[in-house]
Amino acid sequence: MNVGTSTIKYAAYAWDGALACLLKKKCFWRPDQENFADVLDDILDQLRRHNIKPAKMVHRVVHGGHEEKHALKYDEKVDQLIEKFSSYAPLHQPVQLQALRRMASLAPEIEQYVCVDTAFHMTIDRARKTYAIPEKFSNAGLHRYGFHGLSYQYLAGQVQRFGNYSRVVAAHLGSGVSLCALLNGQSIDTTMGLTALAGMPMATRSGDVDPGLVISLIRQWAMSPDDVEKMLYQESGLLALSGGLSSDMKVLLESPLEQAQQAVDYFCWRLAQGVACMAVSLGGAEAIVFTGGVGENAPRVREKIMQSLMFMGKIPHFVLPADEEVMMAQNVWKVAHG
Repeated sequence: MNVGTSTIKYAAYAWDGALACLLKKKCFWRPDQENFADVLDDILDQLRRHNIKPAKMVHRVVHGGHEEKHALKYDEKVDQLIEKFSSYAPLHQPVQLQALRRMASLAPEIEQYVCVDTAFHMTIDRARKTYAIPEKFSNAGLHRYGFHGLSYQYLAGQVQRFGNYSRVVAAHLGSGVSLCALLNGQSIDTTMGLTALAGMPMATRSGDVDPGLVISLIRQWAMSPDDVEKMLYQESGLLALSGGLSSDMKVLLESPLEQAQQAVDYFCWRLAQGVACMAVSLGGAEAIVFTGGVGENAPRVREKIMQSLMFMGKIPHFVLPADEEVMMAQNVWKVAHG
C-alpha cells in the first residue's frame, strides 16, 4: 500500500523462491474526498475479486525518524511513532496513518507492517545531517532526515544494470522532488531535510526559502503558522512560478506562455545546482539516474538539467522507473523471515 497525496498505488506479491507480482494497480483520490475509507474498502474488494488473500500487508510511511529499521510490524508503539512525525509530513503522513489504521481494523487477520522512507538515509553522517542551530535542538531530533528512501533503495539496487558505478546522483522528480548522493549504494547526502518541504522546488511545494521569509510572513504579513504551512506546501513551487497556471510539468512544457517556460527553466536550473551539490558530497559523480513521473517522462527537463552540467564533463545519465512497492515487499519479507 503506497498512499500518496492524490494516488494510491498497491501491489500484491507471492513468494515462490522469488517475489512474483500478482497484481499492480493505481487509483486516484482527492485530499478533500470524504469517502477515503470507501477507496480503501474497494482495494480489499479488488484483492478478493482476484482471489488474493494476503497474509501480510505493508504500508509506505514518509517519516519515521532515523532510529528504526526499514520494515516494522505495526503495533501501538509504531502507531505512536508515525503520529509523532506527522507534523513534519502533513501532506502524506496523516492519510498514510489513516489507511494503516483502516486496514488493520477491516482485516485484523492480516499482519500489518510499515516501511519508512527516512530509514534509507540512516547512513548519512552527523556532519551532513545537522543544521547550524544550537545543539539542544539538534539533539532533540531537529536535523535533516531525507525522504523518497524506498525509491532510492530501489535505484541503488538497479543502477548496476548500466555499469559499475560507485558514485551516483539519483534524482526523484515527481510531485515531490529530491536528490540523493549514493556512494556504493548507500545514501551519504540528500536535498530534503527535517521535512519533505526542503530542497528543490516541487509541484506545489516551495523547496528551500530564506528562513527570514517565514519570519516576515508571520510578522509583517500577519499570517498564522497554519497559513504559512498551507502556502509553502500547497500554493508554491511550479504552481506559483507559473502564475497559478499549473503544477503539472506536462502542462507547463506544452504551454506557449512565457511564465510557464520561466517556471520550467527555474526548476531545471535549481535541479542542476542540486546535482552539483550532491556531486561535491560524492567527490565527483560517475552517473546520474532519473526516476519519478517527471524524471521518467519529461526528456526536455532531463536535457536542460544535463546541459547546465556540461562543465562537469560528460556524465552518463539513465532513466529507471520507480518501484517502491517491490522494495516494500522485499523489506517486509526479510524482516518476517529473518
